[in-house]
Amino acid sequence: MPPLSAAALELLVEEALTRIPLIEFEKVRAYPGFRKSVMDQIQELAAAGYSSRDLRRHGALHEFTRIFEHIEDEAARRGWHFPAQRLKLAAERVPVIRNVVFHGFFSFTRPELEIVGALGRLSEVLVSLPTWKGTEDTMAAFRKMSCEEIEFPAAAPVNVKRVLVTTSTEDQEAEEIARRILAERDAGREFREIGVVVRSEHPGGKVLRCALERFGIPARFYFGEPLGENPVTAYLAAVVEAMLGGWEHAATVAAMRKGGLPVDVASDEFEYAVRAALPNAGLPALRLLAGGKYEGVFDQLQKLDGWRTAPATAREWTARFRSLTGMFPAPELSDGAALEWISIWRAQAAALAGFEASVDELGAILDPAESLACPEYWKKLKTVIDAATLRIPDNRRNVVHVMDAYEARQWKLPVVFLCGLLEKQFPKHHSQSPLLSDPARLQLREAGISLRTAFDRHEEEQFLFDLATSRATSKLVLSYPVLNAKGDANLPSFFLEKLRQQYDLAPEPAVRCRPAPARAMRPIATVSIYDEGLRDILKARYAIISATSLESFLQCPFQFFAKSTLQLLDAPLAPEDRLDPMLQGIIAHGALQRLYSTGESLKVAFQAVWGQVCQNKRVPDGYRAEAVRMELFRNLETFVNAGQLPRTVKSEFERGIRIELPGGVEVTGRIDRIDVDEEGRALVVDYKYKNAPGIKGLVDAHDQGLLVQGGIYLRALRAGGYQPAGMVYAGFRSAASFGGWVADGAFPGVSNTCTTEALNDVVRRSIEVAVTAIGQIHDGRIAPAPADTAKCDYCSFATACRVETIAAQKGRGGAGNELEREAD
Repeated sequence: MPPLSAAALELLVEEALTRIPLIEFEKVRAYPGFRKSVMDQIQELAAAGYSSRDLRRHGALHEFTRIFEHIEDEAARRGWHFPAQRLKLAAERVPVIRNVVFHGFFSFTRPELEIVGALGRLSEVLVSLPTWKGTEDTMAAFRKMSCEEIEFPAAAPVNVKRVLVTTSTEDQEAEEIARRILAERDAGREFREIGVVVRSEHPGGKVLRCALERFGIPARFYFGEPLGENPVTAYLAAVVEAMLGGWEHAATVAAMRKGGLPVDVASDEFEYAVRAALPNAGLPALRLLAGGKYEGVFDQLQKLDGWRTAPATAREWTARFRSLTGMFPAPELSDGAALEWISIWRAQAAALAGFEASVDELGAILDPAESLACPEYWKKLKTVIDAATLRIPDNRRNVVHVMDAYEARQWKLPVVFLCGLLEKQFPKHHSQSPLLSDPARLQLREAGISLRTAFDRHEEEQFLFDLATSRATSKLVLSYPVLNAKGDANLPSFFLEKLRQQYDLAPEPAVRCRPAPARAMRPIATVSIYDEGLRDILKARYAIISATSLESFLQCPFQFFAKSTLQLLDAPLAPEDRLDPMLQGIIAHGALQRLYSTGESLKVAFQAVWGQVCQNKRVPDGYRAEAVRMELFRNLETFVNAGQLPRTVKSEFERGIRIELPGGVEVTGRIDRIDVDEEGRALVVDYKYKNAPGIKGLVDAHDQGLLVQGGIYLRALRAGGYQPAGMVYAGFRSAASFGGWVADGAFPGVSNTCTTEALNDVVRRSIEVAVTAIGQIHDGRIAPAPADTAKCDYCSFATACRVETIAAQKGRGGAGNELEREAD
């Protein structure tokens, strides 16, 4: 007698909403929210032992009744039964059992009462129920059965210490619970004597799971995880989605990363090549990028390629999708493996079994001979997978018990943490059913159809709270975060107010904490390279260095070390993100060079450079690309029409330079533009895609010794036979803006003029800063020391340098050992 599962019900509801003519629900029939409301209402009625006939008898919800009736007919045709029907049949066949005990129930539905009554006629039955409003109907039914009623007053635990803790965020709340659990452990308490109660798994369960794992606290969670969120299932689903998407490369590599690729340098290089070639699709092109690697994985994927286009019967799809589990690499089992690995292997095995069970369940739901296309079948299978729950066997004894408020009914523990005490979280907010409102429920109740109202559900929330707060025998710790993820104030649970007044609870602030290191770390010394052989390599490599690289070092030695010395590469940007400010600047530089060197119009020059760069960088067309194109062209047009640069005898563009500094090191660079007047005086123009404040920031940074380009370029002019007369940063974002240093009278109309002496100071200061920086590079200085910490937000290596821990160490004046623990 197969039961009607939640997945089967959802598929039947979806089918019914497609087939049945509707008038009242016509506009909402396609909405997932409406489908869920129909499902919830059917499940509630069926669980309470009511059918569509009961609704039709009282003339309620005509269109919903038709949907309900259709689903009942379809379920009966396929041999499925609602849980209430199974209980009714079970009540007719109960065996003779000497003694039966029902414990842990909050109340009983009509079908459940039939089971109890049937057993009571043959056996000695004991039922224990808590005293609360929700048991009134159940108690009345038992009294009609002439049951003997014995009342046992609840004995309140004595000497229970109650603590209220407030934290800043939900994450800190979980960390505070972990800290207090470890404190209990250090005081001699066993983990198995501690419990954590949440109203329900969502929200809060994932945050607790992560926090307890980070702090090394063994915990058993008494609620399962969604099968679809398990990494194994996610891998198989990602493979199917990639196949249905025509093996689009980003999606395919993401799927392969979840289970098909090893974690090594070669796979990183492969993924880098794939990202750089996006947008792209198809297995042949992906194989070519792999360069002969991962042939086994590609062979597996190739077998699925034909699924996308050819329809098949439900029986065939069942066999095909069952075979997908063979794509997940089998773990290499070994004796003496750590418990962590054993838990992972168990979870993988359970997930694979759960995936196969979902395929089998869908196979039982569908007509075996029904022909479906793969996307249609996969949509239905996802419905079944999303409805499934994965429960991984866990037989550990000495663990912290994490449970929801319903599971807590079965427990008494010395120490209990009750967390997430916020309005709409505990208690949950129960609104009226959109299909069967509370007034309609009250009318049905008078007719004998008893359904809970929103008020009844709120009463249950109060009961669950009272129940959860009575589970501790020694210490009860209540907690809630005062801020939500947006930083707005949370509303504490109204249920707390009574406890606060009764026990005079004053909130205690949480203590900031972090997990202890897994191993002791050596003290951190000054970050540098001491090996003389390595320093010699640095001196040889940087006997020639670019001015841009010097400025990278001046911003942060670690950034220079990672980018230039180690030559680490950024991950290629996604196609839609490739038009970043750097690429826009490259396009603008190219357009200006072409404009001034060929005499073409700005529109022609810009369009030619734009098309070439976007083609080379594989920038896709779209709204954002067009918006960037229009804005960039408008800014360039404003800059060109401003006419603030002087008229000159000649101009040079993209002039390469190379000069030797004291000590023998040569510095290279490329000057965007050199303007020469009639007297042979030369002005360096460096284009920047910046606004006026940005240009001023460049000049100020140069004066502070953080930039050297200006002085290096002026020195190069003199070495090239020119008479240097100035250096100007020319900004063209929003409006034309200029800043720099120009010898007074050299170029009339150019602002930012200065004396010749000041101009020479710019050159002298830049040379001194460059020579000092080169010396530090040769000496092996690689410490994270950003000159402008605001730029750390845009640094590719910000997550590797741990600059924040160095700042913390400096602020404390502490030793390096503590810093190392934080950094690790």
